[in-house]
Amino acid sequence: MKNNSLVMIAKKPLLSGLFGFSITVSTCISAQTLQNPQLSDVPLQAQGSVEPNLMILIDSSGSMKRELDSDLDALTAAESRLGVAKTAAKTFIGELGNVRVGIAKFNGENGATIMQGLSSLDDASRTTLNSKIDDIQPDGKTPLAEALADLGRYFVEGYEDQQVMPNPDGSASMLTSADILGTGPSYTYTNGGGNEVTTSKPNKNVDGTVSGAAIQQYCQKNFILTLTDGAPNGDSARTTYLEDFDGDGNSDAADALDDVAKALYDIDWRTDLQDKNNISSHFIGFASSDVQNSTLLQSAAGWGHGTYEYADSANSLLASLNNAFSSIAGTTGTQSSVAFNSTSLDAGSVIYSAQFDTSNFSGRLYARSLDPQRGRVDRTLWEASEQLGDNADREIITYLGGKGVPFTATALDTSSPDSDHESDLGFSDSANAPDAAWVDRLMYIRGDTSKDGTGTFRQRGTFSRLADASIAGDPKLLGDIVHSTPVYVGEPELNWPNYFANPSQSATYYEQFRIHNEGRTPMVYVGANDGMLHGFNAENGAEVFAYVPSLVLNSSLEQGLHAFTDSIYNHNYYVDLTPTVSDVYIDMDGDRKEEWSTVLIGGLRRGGKGYFALNITDPSLLAAAETGTNAEQIVMWEFDGASGSNDLGYSFSEAQVARLNNGRWAAIFGNGYDSVNGVAGLFIVYLDGGLDGWSDADWEFISTEVGPDASGRKNGLSSPRLIDLDGDRIVDRVYAGDLQGNMWAFDLSDQDADIHGGDDADQWGIAGNAPLFTGPNSGQPSGAIMAAPLVARNTAVATGAAPNLLVMFGTGQYLNAADLEDNLAGAFYAVWDHGRTGITAADLANRELVDGTYGREIGDPATTSTVALNWDNPHQGWRMNLELGNHDAVTLSGYAGERVISAPTLRRNTLFFSTISPSLAPCASSGKGYLMSLDFRTGAAGDDAVADFNNDGQINAQDEGYVGMEFTGCIGGNCSSDSGGSNPGMPGQSGFIGDVRCTPGSSGDVVCDDIDVGDEPREGRLSWEEFSPR
Repeated sequence: MKNNSLVMIAKKPLLSGLFGFSITVSTCISAQTLQNPQLSDVPLQAQGSVEPNLMILIDSSGSMKRELDSDLDALTAAESRLGVAKTAAKTFIGELGNVRVGIAKFNGENGATIMQGLSSLDDASRTTLNSKIDDIQPDGKTPLAEALADLGRYFVEGYEDQQVMPNPDGSASMLTSADILGTGPSYTYTNGGGNEVTTSKPNKNVDGTVSGAAIQQYCQKNFILTLTDGAPNGDSARTTYLEDFDGDGNSDAADALDDVAKALYDIDWRTDLQDKNNISSHFIGFASSDVQNSTLLQSAAGWGHGTYEYADSANSLLASLNNAFSSIAGTTGTQSSVAFNSTSLDAGSVIYSAQFDTSNFSGRLYARSLDPQRGRVDRTLWEASEQLGDNADREIITYLGGKGVPFTATALDTSSPDSDHESDLGFSDSANAPDAAWVDRLMYIRGDTSKDGTGTFRQRGTFSRLADASIAGDPKLLGDIVHSTPVYVGEPELNWPNYFANPSQSATYYEQFRIHNEGRTPMVYVGANDGMLHGFNAENGAEVFAYVPSLVLNSSLEQGLHAFTDSIYNHNYYVDLTPTVSDVYIDMDGDRKEEWSTVLIGGLRRGGKGYFALNITDPSLLAAAETGTNAEQIVMWEFDGASGSNDLGYSFSEAQVARLNNGRWAAIFGNGYDSVNGVAGLFIVYLDGGLDGWSDADWEFISTEVGPDASGRKNGLSSPRLIDLDGDRIVDRVYAGDLQGNMWAFDLSDQDADIHGGDDADQWGIAGNAPLFTGPNSGQPSGAIMAAPLVARNTAVATGAAPNLLVMFGTGQYLNAADLEDNLAGAFYAVWDHGRTGITAADLANRELVDGTYGREIGDPATTSTVALNWDNPHQGWRMNLELGNHDAVTLSGYAGERVISAPTLRRNTLFFSTISPSLAPCASSGKGYLMSLDFRTGAAGDDAVADFNNDGQINAQDEGYVGMEFTGCIGGNCSSDSGGSNPGMPGQSGFIGDVRCTPGSSGDVVCDDIDVGDEPREGRLSWEEFSPR
């Protein structure tokens, strides 16, 4: 053993006290006292959003007395169209949540009556709504357009005197809402007992505010859902301004419905609020041939940017109600970053980004061109989810019996009825019991929609077809993409040496591998929460193949793949981690002959505890993944911790791939969060180790021995950064932080053993037997280190003890609902690694952030707590405390503490990172944040301006001295074409192409701006990502 300073690798816990500092060993705490990090099962960005408004208009015309399938009056009220509609509406409302609901009916022959105004749902309000629905009696005509106009008038009650623009293009003079919509609905009706009832009406107060206003927030979505069994009868457009609003030349009363729907959507009805406050219209035709193929209802839905469906039974009516709501209630967003198809900005540059939609748990993957002149998102080239075709045409594989197999009933129908796939897919959450529908669930996951909305199967959303509403929209088959960043893989182009200095590896050169794979189909890989890792053709967005890890299988209630199909599904994470791709030189097929291949390492994040490896060298093989033994060639292995499963937590750590000093190739990752032991540690999993099953020689685990804190809160290691110190393309050192605020350096430099293994791995371990750094908020969520650090040489010191590196990282947690209300702030650190351990914040020169005219600045040492940096003594780097939060737990106003949850980036000598401040406040787009840019060597602004801080379209002397700009939809002198200037929310990890920075926002938008990092040679950079594919 050469290096006695290193902690030995152990497959069992090391003895307490070995490090010489206080630690808590997991075996000293009972399982009952351990606390997991309370990982959220739903996207945190969706929490705290404003409840949408949904006014339900139920047809109360005389024809609603009739039977469902005839013109005869029903024998009983319950069997009538209205009776069925009432039952469906009450069931529908009973299942709703997080929405404000009101009920209206026709006012005899004159417009609408408000029976119950909009209010949030709880048990009491549901009871009231049900009572109002019971009061609806069939009588009168079908004044659809009048009723729709009256309901629009209700939405602006109290603000009806505001001036609005009748045509958004400015072709008409300003009018009041009352001028356009008329006097409004009735608020009085006769109930089932014959008594007159008056509904409360929004009331304008003396101070100008309105009590009970329908539209309460500028970001609130507003919808009217109309259920009708007939064409308009006794109708009108309400006012002359609405008679031919759609410009089709038809001003007949019978054609007025689509004119009103268009006006409600086109006009901003609350000009006192920000943005456009309009109303969408949805329609359900019910139980009558008059509306089964109604072009008027279809046109009204199209102009109203809503949906149209026809229902002819109680079950189909309830399904139609749920379908309409699925397009209403969602929140879109993203927490992933972006990918590019090149490193330089030119005419063929493409940016890939993902979104999720919580209304139906669907995802979208966009490819957009970048304008090479402006460096802005230009136009959408394709969107992948709209192209997912028939399930029979898809190539989907999974893992069974230690090998890849097609994800088909034939391949999975093994002799054992208790296989993991059948056990999972054969469980019904609705019944909370096993059943015989495992094949139906498998087909559902593959994309078969024949069971959608029937039995216990969830109804998936569909894409609207506004141009022709009579054509059913294609189903939304791609699951939500929340945290997984798309990864572009083209021709092999990594900076590996042509061959490594090893006799057994001289037969195949990397250059030959590159030439052989020139012109291979470019691909984009991304994980989704439909249980799959998807591979799409990067040129056209067509799905090439998908992989379902068996790691996601679970036959427990509301877990596993079966849950995704169930009508009571409320979101699970499945394949939510960003995949890692690299070219490697290993024996892929067990013939004892090493060869170059391209491998993908994927994980699950919150979806489970494990990783998988795929051979993606040949996309043409992926395109025929279900054919013959192709699945066996593609799937390399799945790793669930093997005999170290107690050490492996949820796979939040993004794996990195590298060649090690013992000659083997490995996937390297932190052990993640909520392991059984709760101890942080580093996994090293040999890529060729799991090809024939797992033994203890196939992987290593370096334990930090730092486990749960005094309160029982578990620890876990986050994503690592791999470092090559001597330029031989072999990893020597690994840095990673944990949830308790420790930054660790793992020394993997020993190389004396035989190249194929031996005892060499037992000499790797933790440099200095202690953390490199421990933060001041150790044990607090604000001190957690969730992202991989950035590492560069400390060029400010000419000579210094090895390794003389600056390790840069931010702190703060974003894992659960409590994090949204934590006012403690994180920090950003640059810590000097030169052989010393136990560094604390007190050893670092402070950088105080102050607000300047156009952005954040570093405070003057003469007037703030900023300290001049002295590398000789006493400073071990620099630190920057972020802004404390002002979140109010009662009013939900304000923002939680500022933090860093994504990895920093270095461009020449400029350090870039994003901060976030979550918020539960209405219209806050889940929070705000800053885009930071500063000189990594000093922690202060560089000599020259980096970005357009004053937003004048230029980067010049007026932008000098700033280190942070608030993330908005309009930066860099113009508004991003993607965000349109709207609030993009919290910034994710920026991507860079040429001199353009593109940053995804939590709202789902991508904002691009210009940067200028100068042309001086880059100093110090030696991160493994210099020659990684991402």
